Amino acid sequence: RALRLARTLRGVRIIRLFRYFSALRGLILSIFSTLGSLLWTLLLLLIVFYVFSCIFAQLVTDHCRFQTIDSTGDQNAKPVCPENLQYWDNVMDSMMTLFMAITGGINWEECYKPLKDVSLLAMGFMNLYIVIGFFTILNVVTGVFVNTAIESANTDKDLATLKQMHKRLAQVDNLKQIFQEIDDSNA
Repeated sequence: RALRLARTLRGVRIIRLFRYFSALRGLILSIFSTLGSLLWTLLLLLIVFYVFSCIFAQLVTDHCRFQTIDSTGDQNAKPVCPENLQYWDNVMDSMMTLFMAITGGINWEECYKPLKDVSLLAMGFMNLYIVIGFFTILNVVTGVFVNTAIESANTDKDLATLKQMHKRLAQVDNLKQIFQEIDDSNA
C-alpha cells in the first residue's frame, strides 16, 4: 500500500511542472475557473430540455391519440405513433432529440419535419426552442466562458508580475545590503 501511495504521489509531482509551461498552466486554470459556470449552464440547459420535451411529448402523444381514435373509433385505444414521430414519443426521447439538435448530432430539419404533421403549435415551439436554446443560451454561455477564461488568464499574469516584482525588490534589498557592507568595511 505504501508503495502504491508513493507511486501516486510521484505522479502528482508532474503538477509542479505546470509552472514552467505558462501556456498549459493558463489553459488548465481557465478550464478550472469556468467549471462553476459550466455546472450552472448544464442545469439551465437541462431545465430548457425538460420543459420543451414535456411540451413536444404531450403534443405528439395527443396527436397520435386523436389519430388512433379517428382510425379505430375506440376512445380508449392506446395511441400508436407513426415511425416518423420516433424522436418525440416520450419525454426522454424528446430530451435526447433536443440535445442532439442543439449540439449538431441531428439535423434540425430531420426532427422538424415530423412536427409539421402534428400541428403549427409544435412547429412554433420548435422554432422558439431553436431561438432560445441555440441563439440565446449557447451564445451567452460562450461569452461568459470566454470572459471568465480571459479574467483567469489576466489574474495569472498579474500574479506572475507580482511575483517578479517581489523577486526584484528582494534582489535590490540584497544589493543594497551588500553595498552597505562594502561601504562599512572600507570606512
